[in-house]
Amino acid sequence: MVTGKLPFDADTPVTVALKHIEEEPKEPIEINSNIPYGVNNIIMKAMAKDVNKRYQSAAEMHDELEKILRNPEDDKETTLSFGKTNEFPTQKIPIVGIENEKNYGEEDENSIVKKGITKKQAVIKLILIILLFVALIAGSIWLGIYMIENLFGTSKMVEVPDIVGYEQEAAREELEKRGLKMKIVERVESDKPEGYVVEQEHAEGFRLKEGAEEKVYVSKGIKGVLVPDVTKETIDVAKIKIEQKGLVMVTEEMYSKEVPSGDIIKQEPEVNEEVAAGSTVTVYISKGIEAGLVSVPDVTGYTEEKAKKTIDDALLKYEITTVNDSNRANGIVVSQSPEKGSVVSELDTVILVINKTDDKDEKDDNTTTKSGDDNKNPGSELNLGKRKIKLNLSNKGKREEFEVKVVLQGTLVGTRVEYEGTHSRSDGTIEITVTDAPGSYLRIYIDGELDSEEVLR
Repeated sequence: MVTGKLPFDADTPVTVALKHIEEEPKEPIEINSNIPYGVNNIIMKAMAKDVNKRYQSAAEMHDELEKILRNPEDDKETTLSFGKTNEFPTQKIPIVGIENEKNYGEEDENSIVKKGITKKQAVIKLILIILLFVALIAGSIWLGIYMIENLFGTSKMVEVPDIVGYEQEAAREELEKRGLKMKIVERVESDKPEGYVVEQEHAEGFRLKEGAEEKVYVSKGIKGVLVPDVTKETIDVAKIKIEQKGLVMVTEEMYSKEVPSGDIIKQEPEVNEEVAAGSTVTVYISKGIEAGLVSVPDVTGYTEEKAKKTIDDALLKYEITTVNDSNRANGIVVSQSPEKGSVVSELDTVILVINKTDDKDEKDDNTTTKSGDDNKNPGSELNLGKRKIKLNLSNKGKREEFEVKVVLQGTLVGTRVEYEGTHSRSDGTIEITVTDAPGSYLRIYIDGELDSEEVLR
């Protein structure tokens, strides 16, 4: 207490105990030079290894303390004998400045004793010394108990079980089976469910005294992170945004008819879903159209030659059919079937409808040619009649106005557009004249999508 340091210190209580037995303590005055020499001697005598050199009674120590109280700064005449032999020579402490006991007891509280110490200061020093004496006795008792229990095995030692990952009550039961107690130190955020042990103080197999406490940390639930939206980002940007949230990105590739190759199709978990920090976000990347399938390009408005080349480059075939429409540019593709973006198999046929206004002899007829074939429409040499069909438009189309196209396809006529026009549901039932070619397919398209199909009889 007077130095602020322990007389013996070490990493373990056993080492401290051995120092008590084998080593001499450092004198307090060597640590704090302001300690009166007489007080230093009293402390050292109380700590002597040989019990015969210590104070033999409280009265004896009281007398020494009273002498030091009266003359704390006199180093020469303190009557002490302790420690090692001849370490502290016998000295006499005279009573200075006090003529008789009565006068001493009646002095003013602030009166000065020899060398300037006041009565108040002396009382404080006395109290400190007594407290030190009590602390030394208590420490000795504690050390004795510790050494008896641990060195001589009077307490049963048990092994600590592994309880990480246990629900807290199950963990408590597991410890109690071993004769141990559980103490929850703190509840922490974790990727483990709420109420489960995430950390324990001692490793499995560590030995503790029976009845000791094992400190544990218990999960208070997942620390939530909202998944960011990366569906419209590039792969590199998506990775940055995901990792900024403390998440991990993995990628999967898949075919897609709608999303271009290399773009993100979707993500899992979905946008703004709450997940644990460190969770994985799977980003699905388009590989484009599956092998053997192609997307039909848009060639409307192209010249005939450009349209043919574009269809060839897309690994598709084409058939050419013509219409005569003076309101449209000559030689331009006015429509196609299937529509742009449709996914079809390689080498499927795309019907190209081209406007031919300069053919005066065949003004009212349509013609058809195919990829790699310059033959005329086989139906042009036949004397085929006409027939009328009725088409109910009252339940057609997704919009109020829509495009109607009638296409005829067969061995007699090839493929030809019989009719194109804009209508609405309010038009009700309309009549359309088509070529009478038995065995041919008659297909009705509404806004480019196949609505119905029948075989002419």
